[in-house]
Amino acid sequence: MIGELDSRPEGTEENSSATRSDGEFSASEKKCIASAMNILVYASNTEKRLREKLLRKGYSQSDVDTAVDYCKGKGYVNDSSQLIYTAQVMASSKLYGKRRLVVELYKKGFRREDIAALDYDELDIDFPANCAALLCRAAKLRTPQEKREFVPDRKIMGAMVRYGYSVSEVRDAVRFLHECEDEE
Repeated sequence: MIGELDSRPEGTEENSSATRSDGEFSASEKKCIASAMNILVYASNTEKRLREKLLRKGYSQSDVDTAVDYCKGKGYVNDSSQLIYTAQVMASSKLYGKRRLVVELYKKGFRREDIAALDYDELDIDFPANCAALLCRAAKLRTPQEKREFVPDRKIMGAMVRYGYSVSEVRDAVRFLHECEDEE
């Protein structure tokens, strides 16, 4: 199974365990790599999460290190691209603000340094529009008239802050609602 996965050109692997041939792995390392691949088939995992799952299954630390290095070397575990993808999904589907994104990404096992280095412009997400959509959903604003006359109360402001938006972002979203509805 492991030998079939060696489809990358020579010299593109990052770690020594990714360059080893199938026969150079011990039986326990092969079993751990197969288990890691099985875990990754069902869901993409961060390096940290993959390590936790393999250790929980009872593999030794050295076997887990070899398996994770192998998966990283083959490109099956790429925390930076997964971080961007996960942030985009959470921001667009759950309408999370920047602060809530940081908390949720940390919960998912991404490193603090990677999260701190995240460029929100790279996500291509319109956070004020997301906040406005969330305001409409939270306050049950249906008609243009309701949206034009909407003024958030403390309860709505608290909900928006819990979703990760700052007070100024909520004010911008309310302005966005008023301006968009004036144009219709």
